[in-house]
Amino acid sequence: MAGLFAGPAFAWEEIAGVSTNTPALPFPVGEELFYRIYWGVIPVGISRTWTEWTHENGRKLLAIRYRTQTNKIFNQIYPIDDTAVSIVDPVTFLPEKFAFVLTRRRSKTDKTVTFDHSRLKAVMVSNDTGKTNILDIAADTRDILSLLYSYRPKGMEPKQSMKHRFMADTGLLDITLKTYDYEDVNVDIFGKVSCLRLEPIAKLDTLLVEDGKVMSWIAKERCLATKMVINAPLANVSIELREVRGPGDDSWSKTMRKKKGYKTPGIPAESVSKTNQTNSLASKL
Repeated sequence: MAGLFAGPAFAWEEIAGVSTNTPALPFPVGEELFYRIYWGVIPVGISRTWTEWTHENGRKLLAIRYRTQTNKIFNQIYPIDDTAVSIVDPVTFLPEKFAFVLTRRRSKTDKTVTFDHSRLKAVMVSNDTGKTNILDIAADTRDILSLLYSYRPKGMEPKQSMKHRFMADTGLLDITLKTYDYEDVNVDIFGKVSCLRLEPIAKLDTLLVEDGKVMSWIAKERCLATKMVINAPLANVSIELREVRGPGDDSWSKTMRKKKGYKTPGIPAESVSKTNQTNSLASKL
């Protein structure tokens, strides 16, 4: 869950305008967010989220991509390699396709979801078994990636509770996003950052996420997720922002330019879009 957050669909029409082929978006396309994942104090992997333009049938669409991988040490215990992409209409910011490959130990889930908002239907296909499910959706139903990015035009306000139904790997799920007050969060090379504390409450398959089990912090500037903490039985899992790459002229980009040559251990120096070409999903859509 990296990248993040914003407001109702009409905000996209205000920002984008329906007459332009390349609408302006509230975040720079080409942005790459890099996170380190810790199990207690032990680094166990990295997570990356990035955006880029793509073309389909002569149309220019936005691709929101995500990948999480555990490192060599943690691979001996519980290897994870998750990849997902949401293909989004940049004018309405509604997804047209959502594809993901989730690899956990020896299990693998490979599915593609196609949205038809005009007919209020979505088709989920298992690329492993060929099984197809047709789901009823609302006019504003999104997958988890496009939902989180849709909050970025106007951000979030303190002490709110927002309910959504979104497309996850198992189908449609309900989530409540509950906000608290702003807090200062220490974000590695960026120093103290003013962030809104956010608690997601959801029923994820057999796991009930509530009562402070998951907490995240969203920066006021550019509405980036800076940190997430998951309360686990043996040790807390934390996901912490380390680098913000790509275009931009705000404090995130200026800090990265000042720290030219800075490299987070475990994160490749080259563009993530180049390092993921060997992954099947990176070139699937």
